[in-house]
Amino acid sequence: MFNKIYDKTKKFFKENILYIGILVFIYAICNIPFPYYIDAPGTVINVEDRIIVDSAYESEGSMYMASVTEIKGIIPTLLWALIDKDQDIVKKEEKVYNNETYEEANIRAHLMLNDSTNNATIVAFKAAGKSYEIINSKLFVAYIDSQAETDLKIGDEIISLNGKPINDVNNIKDTVNASKIGDKITILVKRNGKELNTSSTVFVNNDIKYIGISAIVDYDVSTVPEVKFNFKNSESGPSGGLMLSLAIYNSLVEEDITKGKKIVGTGTIDVDGNVGAIGGVKYKIAAAVKAKADLFLVPMDNYEEAQQIVREHNYKINLIAVSTFEEALDKLSKM
Repeated sequence: MFNKIYDKTKKFFKENILYIGILVFIYAICNIPFPYYIDAPGTVINVEDRIIVDSAYESEGSMYMASVTEIKGIIPTLLWALIDKDQDIVKKEEKVYNNETYEEANIRAHLMLNDSTNNATIVAFKAAGKSYEIINSKLFVAYIDSQAETDLKIGDEIISLNGKPINDVNNIKDTVNASKIGDKITILVKRNGKELNTSSTVFVNNDIKYIGISAIVDYDVSTVPEVKFNFKNSESGPSGGLMLSLAIYNSLVEEDITKGKKIVGTGTIDVDGNVGAIGGVKYKIAAAVKAKADLFLVPMDNYEEAQQIVREHNYKINLIAVSTFEEALDKLSKM
């Protein structure tokens, strides 16, 4: 039985070797990566699917984060992007710095997501008058300048500088400012679960001393009631901060700020409740319109662009521009 199957398979490949070879060649050509990416309208993500708050108040409406779909540039996707007016081809350097890989950029995006969830939690609990505590503060390398002379890697957890424990970005600035240009600063880091010594050389740019890195503080926020996050590995970045903070707040207070509406939005949030600009607003508005949202919350810095997009496409959606968390609450209360 096995011999018959083997003989038939061998005969098939022998008789069709040319066609098989052509198919393999076409497949290989079509999957060659080019230094481009395609940005396209994404989806809207129900925030309730990403956060779990103990003893949360129920909501009649719903809140969503808008996303951008990012597609790697290969021949089929690039050709389709040339046809589809809702998609744009962007150069790789617009997504990834020249001195880093896409994987390193992705690590930074996940660090920024963690920072966003922490800020959103603190802002929401402050506004709701609920208790929280910041614990387990850690510092991670998020960016390395092309001028830097260092063996640090993005995602390294910084433990100490020149033997002194560190858990704050200002500690880095103080150590660098106290050093001379050309000095090597010894940096103990944790990488892939192991501690190792690295170093960075102090240099000057515009009369300011640097070692050419940026760091993000990551910490746990202990809250009552407890908040948990449930993001997919493919989801990252800080642009969902505003909607996360509003959704957490809405789960903590008796009043339902959604008023039964389907609210989609975007915008970063800092620990003081300031709403920051985001990229890809046109793709996010398109996603909100497709999802039949009642309104779209947009950072004030993106409002003019958002208005133009709505006019150009004749979208039927209510835009609400906000610059702070408190302003978002105020405008939602007046819907």
